[in-house]
Amino acid sequence: MKIQRKVQAIIYDIKNNKPRFLIFRRILRWRGWELCKETIEKGETPYQTLLRGLKEETGFKKIRSIKRLAIRRQWKINHVLYKIVESYLVHATMNEKTSLDRAEHSSCRWITKNHLLKLLTHKDQKTFFQRVYRNVFK
Repeated sequence: MKIQRKVQAIIYDIKNNKPRFLIFRRILRWRGWELCKETIEKGETPYQTLLRGLKEETGFKKIRSIKRLAIRRQWKINHVLYKIVESYLVHATMNEKTSLDRAEHSSCRWITKNHLLKLLTHKDQKTFFQRVYRNVFK
């Protein structure tokens, strides 16, 4: 069985004393809304993958902070085991223009927690998000 190692991140900013979260409209291989995630390339550490993914997925040049989270998960699709080996909480700025990888995502949005939970396509990402939200933003 093929194994793909990945990192994932919840990207957020604070507006009017409330958190807003960045989600992506995926168009490559499947369609729907997702959090930021990136495949670890050979020779990269998970942290290096996160930095590359943030650059490729958002184009952000300014990141306020990055916090490593002790959350991992995995799933299997078509004889491929996908493993999230590191998760992160990334404080970015909503004021910075987003530059998407248009082959993978058609758009992105900064939205509230409730809107995010309605839009996310996969239940496991909703569960991950809710766990982080309870521990960080409450």
